[in-house]
Amino acid sequence: MAKSVSLTVHKNKVEARRKRELAKNAKAQVEDIIRENDVRAYAFVAIAADGSAYARWDTGAVLPLWSFADTIAHVLREDIRSSDIADDWRPNLTLKG
Repeated sequence: MAKSVSLTVHKNKVEARRKRELAKNAKAQVEDIIRENDVRAYAFVAIAADGSAYARWDTGAVLPLWSFADTIAHVLREDIRSSDIADDWRPNLTLKG
């Protein structure tokens, strides 16, 4: 007889696995950038499932604080524009009723 597993327990395990995989991939990408370049300043921004945003950053004393956010936004905008990656955004279609 198959072992019965609570749906909540299963969902939590799947979510924990997804988080570990995301952290592993993010870490690998950041490490690649740092190994290949003379990185002095950085910004990491994350958006949670509920839409809240989190950031970790350091200007590395190579950029003035007043220009840091605009510089990061410009670099990200240009990288997205030149990437030729299709937009995969899917709106949340919560059905009420």
